[in-house]
Amino acid sequence: MKEKEEYIRGTIPTGKFHLVFEGIESIGVRKKLQKLWGKDLDVTLKEIEYIRSLAANRYYWKCVIEVIQEHILHTQGEQHTKTELHAYNLINIAGYKPVLKKIRGIEVVVMEGKTSSEMTDDEFNHYVEAVKVHWIEHFGGEDIFPEPKGNNTLSDHAYTSNTNKKAN
Repeated sequence: MKEKEEYIRGTIPTGKFHLVFEGIESIGVRKKLQKLWGKDLDVTLKEIEYIRSLAANRYYWKCVIEVIQEHILHTQGEQHTKTELHAYNLINIAGYKPVLKKIRGIEVVVMEGKTSSEMTDDEFNHYVEAVKVHWIEHFGGEDIFPEPKGNNTLSDHAYTSNTNKKAN
């Protein structure tokens, strides 16, 4: 017998013993649950994993890193790659530590700390804002960064689930 799978997203508020369903009329949830009364169920509770959206990455690399890169070139005549500027930001803003290690007799620089791709949605948003503040101060208070528009907002995110995926 094929099982019919229903996906309902919700949260359990701290200190509470009930679910709060998001984006669904409570009557609709009640009706769905009433249809299941008296039936055997397999219930899985799983925390939703949020991943940063491509829009948030685009904003960081195109609207923050490229803007810094161009501004430094035009105001100071220095050319830096996006990778160099990202490494600078990770060390000076995110607290990365470059460490010299030997691997099979060869010295390599290893960065210790949480990478930007390992950051949670909120951590990445705070990191990007801290990067902007750092560079605004470095550029003498001039805010050179465009505001996120359309779907290129820092709060854009995607979540993964076995039964539901949000796309950009």
